[in-house]
Amino acid sequence: MLRLAVCRRGIALALLAVAAPLPTLGAQAKGKKVESVPARPRFTVARDSNSASSYYYHGLSVLGNRPREAADAFYWAMRLDPEWAAPMYARRIAFYLADRRQLIDMMSQGRTDKRSAAVKAIDSLQYAATLRDPFLHRALDRMLLEALFDEFARRSRPDAMVPTAGAILSNGSLDIRAWYAYTLGQMGSAIDLYAQALKKNPKLIDARIMRAHAFYHDAQFDSARAELAVALDSLRKRDETKLSHQYDSKAFLEYAIGRIHSRQGDIEGARAAYGRALSEDLSFFMAHAALGDIAIAQHDTATALGEYELVIQLEGDDAALRYQYGALLFNAAKYDAAAEQFRKAIELDPDYVKPYFPLAYVRDGMGADAEAIALYDGYVRRAPASDGPRIEQARTRLAELRASAQQVGSK
Repeated sequence: MLRLAVCRRGIALALLAVAAPLPTLGAQAKGKKVESVPARPRFTVARDSNSASSYYYHGLSVLGNRPREAADAFYWAMRLDPEWAAPMYARRIAFYLADRRQLIDMMSQGRTDKRSAAVKAIDSLQYAATLRDPFLHRALDRMLLEALFDEFARRSRPDAMVPTAGAILSNGSLDIRAWYAYTLGQMGSAIDLYAQALKKNPKLIDARIMRAHAFYHDAQFDSARAELAVALDSLRKRDETKLSHQYDSKAFLEYAIGRIHSRQGDIEGARAAYGRALSEDLSFFMAHAALGDIAIAQHDTATALGEYELVIQLEGDDAALRYQYGALLFNAAKYDAAAEQFRKAIELDPDYVKPYFPLAYVRDGMGADAEAIALYDGYVRRAPASDGPRIEQARTRLAELRASAQQVGSK
């Protein structure tokens, strides 16, 4: 039973936990599966069951009323498209909405690591999502806040006065009100409220980082970079031993600055920022991937291959990165090496469709007909309808290979 005598302080801590970055969770929880595979949800409207977006938007449609079903839908969106950040983030939200006990535990523990392996894996999804999109809009966070206050009301005495989320926010601290405006997409209000909060307390690094996010979503990219630069300067002045999470690490913030430069078309600025990120942390694999992508855009294949080789050495269990490295090798005519990466991507995530077709094409060209047939078939069965032309190409070649195999078998 929650005690309302300490409710006000608990609310403040809970709001901080919702709005603040997540802790470092360790390699064993970095998006790796520690749970059973859920069944695919059935859609109530006609949707492409091979499309990640079908599961994602189905999850959003049932998130408020059926969060467990939403969590399963987001899981399948992640499996079908491990490159997409939004389903990873949304799955964590759905998990906590479906399990209020875990929500209360998470809020009360804040940034500690006193959680089960399964909960750590769920929490790590948000960091994995942010690596893919450092400025992912965390609009669904407000649903956790609303669920928290609903749980306060449910557990309290009938005569107790439990504040609503709206009441707390209208009378809350400036940074909490700014955060809520951000979740609602009211970026102008968020920017102004964060400015007021920072005027009162310039040491609120999380608030400064979130103000940068609001600027980014308001397309004020120079201002976003400026806020992150101030946050970086604050971090450099702060005792590094006090840092317990990766969202406000210097390497991550440099990486985010690099992404802004890339968005603005400033390739040299992006390259310099990614380089600084690696100077802070050589193991920051997404900075290597970003440098590889810059090299690809500049037709510097040797540099791109070198960067992606480092990516795979540092993070070899990511199916999407394996596929991207394979595509780079394929375009460099390194077909055996490309096939190895595509095959590993499929082993890591058999529901991820992208590696199937190029691996089938490579094995087809090498005369491995039986394997090519299996891979083309695997692609056709998994491909979303939006892949229409390539599906037809695969079906045509599949029919040719099967006919050829029948002819050989009849002799």
